[in-house]
Amino acid sequence: MINEDFLALVPGAIGQVTYRKKVTHEIPKKAKDDFIDRFVNSKMNAMMIKVRHNPGEDPADPMAEFMKAREIARAELEEGRVGTRTEAVNLQIGQAESYQLVAQIESDPDFVDWNFPELIKMFKETDKDQKPFGVSMIKE
Repeated sequence: MINEDFLALVPGAIGQVTYRKKVTHEIPKKAKDDFIDRFVNSKMNAMMIKVRHNPGEDPADPMAEFMKAREIARAELEEGRVGTRTEAVNLQIGQAESYQLVAQIESDPDFVDWNFPELIKMFKETDKDQKPFGVSMIKE
């Protein structure tokens, strides 16, 4: 839950914001091989059933279908390895390090998006030199 002072961009207010980041899951070689084998077997069985029930059609080239099924299985495995994870970070209005942290997060190639992008946009537009509560705002 984001506190109200942070939402109002009150200098010194601290709030936790979340963002999504890409993650890659490692799949063991045996699991990959098992998935590819099951996928190829199901495609080859489907091809054989199609040939058996439609004897007048020209059958597909079994080797070409086999190779195509392996390529599709590998692509599906690769697609399934990539996902997202939500991470949280605390930011403080007016704290230079918080603005640097936002820039660092956004420059990460695995960064996807902020869960509340409008708030981050407003946060970035606030003055980085705002003084937190308890610090004199009077110039000496």
